[in-house]
Amino acid sequence: MASLTDLSAEIICMVIDELPPSSHFELACTCRRLAAASQYVLRRHQEAHRRFQVASDLDPSAVPLLLQSAFRGDTLAAWHVRSFEVWRDRTTWAEWTTYSLYAPCLKDRGDDASDMDMSRIQPLFECVQEYMHWFDEYAVEEIDREKAQSQVESGHDGFLKALLFAKLPRLRDLKFVPRTADKASGSTLWWLKTFLSASGGICFERPAYEANDSSEGVSIISSEGVVDDGFIRESSEVYEGLSQESELEREWERGYEKRKQDQVLEEMENMDICRDEDISEQASEPDSGRSARVGILEQAESSSSTDDAPRSFASLRRVAIGVVSGTWMDDEEYPCALGLIGRLLLLPNLDTLYFNGLRCNGEDHFLEDDDTTSRSDSMISILDYDCVDVGSSSVKHMFFEGLEYELDGDVSEILFQAPRKLLTAAFRDSGPSSDDFHNANRIVRNLAKAQGSSLQSLMWYNFKEIRGDNSTLFEENCFKKFQALKQVSFNVQDLPPWWNECHGSFEGPDENYVKYVADTFSTTLEHLLLWGDANARDDSYEGMVPNGLVLLERVVIEMIRRTSNLKAIFLEEVENATKHGRGSTSFEEAVAVGRAKGIDVHTKRNRPVLRDAGCPEPVEKWDLKTGNFSDRRTGSWGFDPYVGCRVFRNPS
Repeated sequence: MASLTDLSAEIICMVIDELPPSSHFELACTCRRLAAASQYVLRRHQEAHRRFQVASDLDPSAVPLLLQSAFRGDTLAAWHVRSFEVWRDRTTWAEWTTYSLYAPCLKDRGDDASDMDMSRIQPLFECVQEYMHWFDEYAVEEIDREKAQSQVESGHDGFLKALLFAKLPRLRDLKFVPRTADKASGSTLWWLKTFLSASGGICFERPAYEANDSSEGVSIISSEGVVDDGFIRESSEVYEGLSQESELEREWERGYEKRKQDQVLEEMENMDICRDEDISEQASEPDSGRSARVGILEQAESSSSTDDAPRSFASLRRVAIGVVSGTWMDDEEYPCALGLIGRLLLLPNLDTLYFNGLRCNGEDHFLEDDDTTSRSDSMISILDYDCVDVGSSSVKHMFFEGLEYELDGDVSEILFQAPRKLLTAAFRDSGPSSDDFHNANRIVRNLAKAQGSSLQSLMWYNFKEIRGDNSTLFEENCFKKFQALKQVSFNVQDLPPWWNECHGSFEGPDENYVKYVADTFSTTLEHLLLWGDANARDDSYEGMVPNGLVLLERVVIEMIRRTSNLKAIFLEEVENATKHGRGSTSFEEAVAVGRAKGIDVHTKRNRPVLRDAGCPEPVEKWDLKTGNFSDRRTGSWGFDPYVGCRVFRNPS
């Protein structure tokens, strides 16, 4: 009886071409003959991985090429895209040129100045309707086909990029330099928001898979060396232990067209090639080769047309909006993007959301076509649109940069109720006019209410001053509501109000006060970061807070003795901001007690070897792999927990 290896090299190559890309390496490992026949396709895999693992829109030909790969013909290029970086939206044919990171493009050039050959652009017109029809098959709402067609014909590429993201099967990361979701210009963010609204963020159903079929599993490890988390669906508890990337690999292995597979199988049967049940009879064939061959045939038989549904929305794990690139393409607009955030929370497996420049105050219009809606009502309507319900989002880490003045209390309540299990909430000041942040205690209050059982990190970076309703960030007993908190940073001036609440029958730096404040922190706390003047004036006293620096050191010592999980306390910025007496030193006793307990107490005079605190980090220009800074951060760089980014550290 004939086997696959008995076929001619030409037919074997035809069979390989019909297999999903994830099976090519597995097939090549079965025997020498198949390995030799697979050399060509494996070299194509290497080239596609090199060119498209991190793709961008700097080259105008990238999006059309990937669309052709995703919808027609060779699928290797689209299959290898794991990250896409959007630098700028094209709005005229004159802008269809390779963007320079150093010099702005000239918008007044004629359309004939485009680097793109019009013979390559013309097929896009024919494909747009086909692409939209494909998406409409799986969407719960129709998109504006006429508007999309008109924008593409006039040179806009926003629709094409957003549609590409819906089709790429293994897209994991999205980074946007722009942060404006502009309907008039047809920006990529606006079309992405439209697609997410139309699809409802649904992870489309697929055929059930064999639980014991371990031969199909593929281990995918991220570039950071961390294995991706489980693939979450409606019941996150059931699927929490599964590897999401392996699940997506198994889905893709069944994702080639059924008609072509049936033709291949029919040809194999006509040539009397063995089927699954006959393979076990070939005792001379190695077990590994048999199992791999069985898996490939099973994949061909079990394929389904429903596997062509939009799947990249289910694979997206990290989205970053408004990344500062350090180039002329940085977005100078600060839009109200609550609607965009509300749609991004629809992504079924979103893990990390970074947004730079969010605005939710002022005279912004919060509903696109309704100028009569009041500000407060429209904000809630935008966020509470159909599906941003309590516990409806899978996001675990949220990082907001450049919030500037405030985040509306009603908005933050809805925003922080959406995650099922939020682990990180981080805020960094980098707005155009670094100023105070107001009403921050409302954010903390809403986080404690909605995510008190899960939140592990609450960080405030680079703020000059954070103000609450009563000039404090944390309210009394607020820390006790965070049951899993491991990292926290705040201004040391938030301690005096606690003094007011508890001093009662005693005065001065009393032991009872020290124990009261130390007991306020959760026993799960591992890293505490403080800044601000410990001797700052408090309106409830005449003059300065009594012995503020002494009290703070005694609190730190008491915390070191009480908290078993504590690893590090950062006090450098407290020293920088506090007025000391001439010749005085600070925190010497705290440093000694911490050293005895194996706890790092960071002061200006005592800077122990930094442990990796795992503080949440923003997305920066260094993280844009297609930019001009990706390979420049060499040498000794370390994370500064005060400014909230990595800085160069002198090894000496």
